[in-house]
Amino acid sequence: MVADHFIVARCDSHWKVSFHGSDQSPFETKEDAIVAAVAEAKLQSARGREVEVLVQDIDSTFHSAWRSGADDDSDEELATRE
Repeated sequence: MVADHFIVARCDSHWKVSFHGSDQSPFETKEDAIVAAVAEAKLQSARGREVEVLVQDIDSTFHSAWRSGADDDSDEELATRE
């Protein structure tokens, strides 16, 4: 079970990344926010934390864009569903 989550969500006219109550924003696109969240998540993973990046979809559901232990070094295109 993943202990910590980076949350990528829309906030008004921009995107933000939340982690432990702190927000990083604004990001103009969902993709920019996901890239920033994954980069931070990989740093936390390298420190031994189990982390996951969750992305809010247009219907307010969440899906996983990245999870520690699952291809940590993957450079594949990130999940950016609408």
